Amino acid sequence: MAIAVLFGVFALLLIVGPPVAFCLGIAAAVLYLGLPPIVVVQQLNSGMNAFSMLAIPLFIFAGAPMIRGGIADRLDTAELRRHFLFERLFVPGAVSLAYSHVERFVVGGAVPTAGPLSLDGDKATIGAPNVLDRHELGVFNIGGPGTVEADGRTLALGPRDAAYIAKDTRSVTFRSDDASSPARFYLLSTPAHATFETKVIRIAEAKSMTLGDQATAAPSSR
Repeated sequence: MAIAVLFGVFALLLIVGPPVAFCLGIAAAVLYLGLPPIVVVQQLNSGMNAFSMLAIPLFIFAGAPMIRGGIADRLDTAELRRHFLFERLFVPGAVSLAYSHVERFVVGGAVPTAGPLSLDGDKATIGAPNVLDRHELGVFNIGGPGTVEADGRTLALGPRDAAYIAKDTRSVTFRSDDASSPARFYLLSTPAHATFETKVIRIAEAKSMTLGDQATAAPSSR
């Protein structure tokens, strides 16, 4: 009932037309009508005593200089592609890595053909001697069968199998079982603050979820 009242008052105020901040404040105040003042203060304090609430002023602060500096106006399609589109991740016979300073996120691809490939990153960019000194790694095989060797442990990955490589792994090597049908390893790495077990996740073990129906899917434009 309280949620219905909250959204109902908020929707009504949006129709009337005051600023959104006033709509939110008035809608929230309606919920506290009739409650003792001490209860109102306690609930407001508990609601604001959350670390995630810091995101609100920080997002506002981040948006203000972008608008004033004209960054938002300059980020057209071409600029968005230049800054945020990762291209040529799957280069035969090479490991390609792209590092995003926004979230310290590493995305890449490895396509071993003639021989094994090692996971080596730019130490100046990564900020550590080894790529996984402060990162963990997810490896997804979207090609032919292959193996990933993590600190001497060999993980066999079939098509659509995945592997989790733990933080502080010093050596990671990629191989294809058949060079004519090479493995294509899609790599995702994020900062890690704890070390977990390196393991393989088989596609047969995945909890699948079927979305949509091929019979009602729109025909491909390609």
